Amino acid sequence: MCIRDRDGSRLWFACRNNRIRQLDLRTGRIVWEWDHPGVVYDVHVSDGAIYTSCSDGHVRRVRL
Repeated sequence: MCIRDRDGSRLWFACRNNRIRQLDLRTGRIVWEWDHPGVVYDVHVSDGAIYTSCSDGHVRRVRL
């Protein structure tokens, strides 16, 4: 699963190693990374935060 930010220049995605990453589509570099405490099922970015739902049944919010 992945989601683009508003201007389309970056992509948020969940990895198999329980990390959430943000990729700069212009450079191909990872510009942000967070170790998530469980397997991520969904990613949503809104109002300066990233929201995730994960395997333990919790929804988490991380301020960006």
